[in-house]
Amino acid sequence: MSKHDFYINLTDAKGREKMFSEVTDIYDFIKLKLTALELLITQWNGCHEQNKCKFPYMCVEDYELHRIFVESNNKIISSGFSLKIQAKSDKIDAFILIKKDDSEKTKKIKISAKHISDAIAILNQVVKEKGLYNDITFDDWENIPSEEGKYLFEYLLFEEPAYIRYDYDKQAAKGKRSIVHPQYHFDINFTKNHSYKLGLPKSIDENELRNIFLSKDFCRMISLKKNRINRGTKSSRNNNLKFLKKSRGQY
Repeated sequence: MSKHDFYINLTDAKGREKMFSEVTDIYDFIKLKLTALELLITQWNGCHEQNKCKFPYMCVEDYELHRIFVESNNKIISSGFSLKIQAKSDKIDAFILIKKDDSEKTKKIKISAKHISDAIAILNQVVKEKGLYNDITFDDWENIPSEEGKYLFEYLLFEEPAYIRYDYDKQAAKGKRSIVHPQYHFDINFTKNHSYKLGLPKSIDENELRNIFLSKDFCRMISLKKNRINRGTKSSRNNNLKFLKKSRGQY
């Protein structure tokens, strides 16, 4: 691991619950990202090494992959992370957000713990009022979010989520259900209309997931057998097409 890998143990129960909570829409996703920023800036203690962490833990890589990894013994959640981390010794001072204006000139905005709290306040207000971001109001003038908090919320609202989740779910994959819910699988995207599963033949860890994202070295290939839905390594049950057709009443 490198100096651009920032690891923290998820020892805080509330933070741990938030990082593994279900994501079904963009507001759930923004909540996840803001929680990650909050935990990093308040709890990171200088750790750059995976072997010093125990499940569950979180890692942010801000140089090559630009990703967050949240890992337990049966799940890995990963999403994009486009901010730069400004750290000294064993403390994160701020996150650097790069903002482009209408003339394509870039501006560096320093995001502190206060600005993260402001962005959380905006999110809570949007969810509370169930309206558009531009329509929200703040009754208390002292609590009006800072410009940096607004920039951060807008940045997370419009950036590409790049969300993927690896699951090991032995219980849900029993019997014929394994056709649609493999024991090892990726959940890609998070909204109801656009999420889907991609089955895997075996379990993976954070390092193997990193290798998938490092496409400049080599590209992983999905192996599909002709006229067959390939479930994995158990050849006796590889031909799931028969089961699938039967479930749809085609036999």
